[in-house]
Amino acid sequence: MIYRKCIDCSFALTSRQLRIQNCKSTLFHIAVCSAVALEESNQLKFGKHPNLAENAKTMAMKNMVILQNSETCINDFEWPDKNSPSPNWTVII
Repeated sequence: MIYRKCIDCSFALTSRQLRIQNCKSTLFHIAVCSAVALEESNQLKFGKHPNLAENAKTMAMKNMVILQNSETCINDFEWPDKNSPSPNWTVII
């Protein structure tokens, strides 16, 4: 899935892959199978999908595995310093 130019939005989604481009002030509740690719975005928040357990079972039937704590697996291409947290996104509980 690709989300582009989202501003002040909220999503709950399950996907094999997720790419986010040019988004701002948006909340993503996610359950994904690979790290999120984040490009040119800021003020994003990530949390667990509200139906994580149910969606993980559905994905498993398709031979896909949801990453544990996928809301923390974010590849921010605008913040290459892996030793410090990106200012472009945060995790919510």
